[in-house]
Amino acid sequence: MADFRESLRNALQAKRSLTASTTQTYVSLLSSLQRKLGDEENRAVSFFKDNKKDILDHVEGLEKPQTKKTLLSALFVLTSDDDYREKMLSTMKVVNDHYKQQKTNPDRLKNLMSFEEVKRLHDEFKAAWKSHPTDPNFFNLLISSLCSGVVMPPRRVIDYAVMKLSKYDRNTDNYYEKGKFYFNVYKTKKSHGKQEVVVPPEIVKLINKRKKMNGLAPYLLYNDEGDVYSQSALSKKIKRLFRGNSQDVLRSIFISHLYEGLPAVSHLQDIADTMGHSIDSALAYYVKKD
Repeated sequence: MADFRESLRNALQAKRSLTASTTQTYVSLLSSLQRKLGDEENRAVSFFKDNKKDILDHVEGLEKPQTKKTLLSALFVLTSDDDYREKMLSTMKVVNDHYKQQKTNPDRLKNLMSFEEVKRLHDEFKAAWKSHPTDPNFFNLLISSLCSGVVMPPRRVIDYAVMKLSKYDRNTDNYYEKGKFYFNVYKTKKSHGKQEVVVPPEIVKLINKRKKMNGLAPYLLYNDEGDVYSQSALSKKIKRLFRGNSQDVLRSIFISHLYEGLPAVSHLQDIADTMGHSIDSALAYYVKKD
């Protein structure tokens, strides 16, 4: 199985320059698909071209459009097959139309907090650290400061799971240096390149405290056992801290709060279509904030 996953990884990377996280996602989805539909004893990359009809039938039966889109993207990158491409594009339209409706997934509503509730939780972490300055309380506050949206706009989990304070490569690592975060590892690196973000003073103070902790180097974040977080483990930690709300949900809460009062995207799109321009053009060139 390991050899097959490595074959998939090599085949994907030969076709297109993908981020490490995207490659990992594609390999996982494709390997799982072959295991469900193919021969466990005869695993080969050619399976995805030779069994296209069965694969497309299987994809059609998947419940979540987002999962369909990602799997079809992986299939198209791997095979360059036009049938996969056409199905991918049609599924992307379904997904994009759903996003324009701005409807909340019912699963998210089970634990969904308001931004004010997120802020109250952050204040609780701050009070806990002040009254009981233990390492676990410190890291709870640091993670909340980075990921909740209360102190700075929240990024994806991977961005901080691999953040380094020392022994970093400025060209390949995410790292902190002189009051700034530098991001080389993040989802949209291919489009945006290396990013440089000024760190708020409140977090700089926490990082300075973090640097003085004995035996913890070179990463910014460590769990209660003193081990580096994997992306999955940090995701679970954030979900526990915020009472069932994932990092993706926290990002949604932050953006919804930031854009509170903004007309619905579908309405903005209708107006933009009537005026003969795009929403991006409306915001960039016509909306004035003097």
